[in-house]
Amino acid sequence: MAALLGDIYEDLRFLEVSLHRIVRASLIREFGAADSRWWRSGVPLPVRQNCQGRREEDEDPCEDPFAYTDLADLIGVIDKQWSCVARSLPKAWRSDRKVLLEDLRRLNRIRRMVMHPVRVDGLPSEEDMAFIRRIRRELEVWLTATPNATQEEMAPTTN
Repeated sequence: MAALLGDIYEDLRFLEVSLHRIVRASLIREFGAADSRWWRSGVPLPVRQNCQGRREEDEDPCEDPFAYTDLADLIGVIDKQWSCVARSLPKAWRSDRKVLLEDLRRLNRIRRMVMHPVRVDGLPSEEDMAFIRRIRRELEVWLTATPNATQEEMAPTTN
């Protein structure tokens, strides 16, 4: 079971980091990097406040408050900024906003089971694991086919 949970952790990590980069790149393309426009115009105020709060609580904070987004925050940004973020998602994902958001919420529930085993009762089911592998595969295929998902735009910038 430990090895399986390790695999799930790696899949979840890949998905969360990739979504983080895609969302950031989408917002920068839409709103611009200068003067933190992408941060102020693209990230909803409650998410910005959550990120700043987490940053303040961090004993060794990083400069970039967007680094403090979690999967739930990213889901909120994707929902609020659908028109600009959808263009940067795999075709299968952008075809149905409602289904994608439901899938991401499910992914977050599974993530909580893995990352917070004391707070959440149970382990991911076989169906959950197959779901995570499918989502990861779809994203990997898209990222491989879209190498111009521009490293430059995906690299962290300072606010």
